[in-house]
Amino acid sequence: MIDIASIIRDIPDFPKEGIIFKDITPLLGDPEAMRQTADRLAAPFLERDIDAVCGVEARGWIFGALLAERLAAAFVPIRKPGKLPYKKIARTYDLEYGTNTIEIHTDAIQPGQKVQVQVLKIDPDSQKISLGMKQTQPDPWEAVEAKYPLGTSVTGHVTKLENFGAFVELEPGVEALIPISELSWSQRPRHASEVLQAGETVQPMVLQVDPGRRRISLSLKQAQANPWAGAAEAYPPQTEHAGRVTRIVDFGAFVEFTPGVEGLVHISELSDQHVRRVEDVVQVDQTIKVLVLEVDEANRRISLSLKQTADAGQAASAFADSGKPAKKRKRPLRGGLD
Repeated sequence: MIDIASIIRDIPDFPKEGIIFKDITPLLGDPEAMRQTADRLAAPFLERDIDAVCGVEARGWIFGALLAERLAAAFVPIRKPGKLPYKKIARTYDLEYGTNTIEIHTDAIQPGQKVQVQVLKIDPDSQKISLGMKQTQPDPWEAVEAKYPLGTSVTGHVTKLENFGAFVELEPGVEALIPISELSWSQRPRHASEVLQAGETVQPMVLQVDPGRRRISLSLKQAQANPWAGAAEAYPPQTEHAGRVTRIVDFGAFVEFTPGVEGLVHISELSDQHVRRVEDVVQVDQTIKVLVLEVDEANRRISLSLKQTADAGQAASAFADSGKPAKKRKRPLRGGLD
């Protein structure tokens, strides 16, 4: 059986930035895939005695006509404004990137014809009944717990990128979230777009499934090797290691040993001399040798010292020669003495 979804091509940022356009032309060019698509579309309705199938312009005409043929039913075209010649009814609806209006002939569907719908709302005041057709289809969320067990790896396509994480489509109608904290071991992104791209295929791990709230939490980093595994053995206390300064904060400097594994040199461990500014001793991207003081592998923390290493003298000399006047602090240090 052909994987139909894999044939449909994703076009990122079309027709608008942030939108993933589903290009069906590769599917249309595959006769066997088209035959199987029509069979699968028709399967749920073969025993329902459907009288008519409606298809919205333009791709809806293609698959709607195929479905109508399989069901031996009439096909009703729904078109954009100004395209239908006879009396018509128009409705406007929201798109992900705007709005659109569609029209249908008033005589396209006749009274008495069978249409599969579900009652959504009854308003006695306006004497209106809201109906839905998708509600008659199987709800994909009813089977998510069985299909996506906790701790398993799944495959999906990135649909949307936000500052709190990335949305991933696992199957039509089922979308999950990779929180930004679960995107990477080595990066600290402020936006998911710093790690992933719209349309990208990913294989994250399932962390949590909540069918009632229609939520699935995923992790990209948990599906990868944990760089902190064995850190206590690799960096035992009182051993010296070279690392790269990745970040400088008021209370110290973070030093990376390998991607995803970094420790903190507290400002009090930078030099034997009084340090008011971390930048006076070390700089971002500078490679320095540090002494490991303590390792907490479970909480992914390593305490380091620069002043207790052989590089301490060189750092102190650089500090003394910096010639930069001390600046008054706007706020007290966290964890250090001012």
